[in-house]
Amino acid sequence: MDTNDYERLVYLSILAFAIGLPVLLSYGRLRDLLKPLLAWAVIFAIAIFGVGMWQSLNNSGPRNAQVTSSGDVVLPVGPDGHFMAILSVNGKPIEFMVDTGATEIVLSKDDAKKLGFDLSKLAFIGTAYTANGPVSSAPVRLESISLGPFHDENVRATVNGGDLFGSLLGMEYLRRFGSIEITRDAMILRR
Repeated sequence: MDTNDYERLVYLSILAFAIGLPVLLSYGRLRDLLKPLLAWAVIFAIAIFGVGMWQSLNNSGPRNAQVTSSGDVVLPVGPDGHFMAILSVNGKPIEFMVDTGATEIVLSKDDAKKLGFDLSKLAFIGTAYTANGPVSSAPVRLESISLGPFHDENVRATVNGGDLFGSLLGMEYLRRFGSIEITRDAMILRR
């Protein structure tokens, strides 16, 4: 059951009580029997709603990568099934989605601006073929990029000329690892 299902259940429960309660309470003795039932139903609805909201808040945003005692980096899977990571790029935190279908490290225009790239001075001479069709791209160099204990310098990347929702950590970066293991709920990167 996802958060929307919990919210729908709570809403329908409240609606059923709001409509049915006045009718049931009009039957005298039945009213005395239903008061405890109503109290427990309200407690149950609040508990279900609380669990749904807690899960929603707990799963929002990227979770930080964990570094194991052996030096591996573990990326937990996000609520949407993607692996997200916050890397230090040129000393600034940038959120990436791991994308094995992307050839390179791809920066969104917003992230490129955060890193100090002037979009009007970039040469959008490349073409990237995405699921949404071809988009222009501009080659750039990243002075440094770090994920946990792993640090690289002078790394090739591109700036996407389209409306990319966020930056992508493609194969250009993933090839730097000796092994990548994907489990049901994590991606483990080793050098």
